[in-house]
Amino acid sequence: MSGTPATDPPADGHPMEIDPVFPPPKTAEKAPSKNPIAPQAPKEPRKVTAPMVNRLVEKLEEVDKKLDIWIKAGSRRPHAHTTEDGSLPKKMLPQCIFCHGQHTANSCSVYTTSEARWARLGVLNGCRHCGSVHHLPSKCSKRARKCWTCGDAHLSAMCVSTNTAAHVDESSTSVYTAQSSMSNASTTTHH
Repeated sequence: MSGTPATDPPADGHPMEIDPVFPPPKTAEKAPSKNPIAPQAPKEPRKVTAPMVNRLVEKLEEVDKKLDIWIKAGSRRPHAHTTEDGSLPKKMLPQCIFCHGQHTANSCSVYTTSEARWARLGVLNGCRHCGSVHHLPSKCSKRARKCWTCGDAHLSAMCVSTNTAAHVDESSTSVYTAQSSMSNASTTTHH
């Protein structure tokens, strides 16, 4: 290809031809930085005119109206930390998952044994991990929770180890008491 030779020879000393189809890249001028922290030359202050002030006042009035509407609408909505009448909510009381009384599931006096609690949960179709009747155990967000006593994946209130141990203690005490009184009675009859 023929072209006009370059006026400045390249660093290697060989003359270079400029290709008219693919001209050399132009050196770009550096664009002003958009970084707000970068120092910039001070701008000349704008001259304030009456039309500019009028437009600004109109905009401020529009914003003021929108704020009034927003504030009025917001005051009608109940807040998350108050009740409908504006008072603070009362402390939540526990509700037993077995009998729906106002106590924890561990303290249920209606369903006292592990077997009774498992049976009740089965009747309610409740989740063994949390007691909820609104989902399956496989979908429970608390399925990784473990029993305090045995470490299995179920509610601690339903633990066979805890409730059986309590009943064994009660029954062994009553058996012991009955045996003691029987032995006392037999010793008194032999004398």
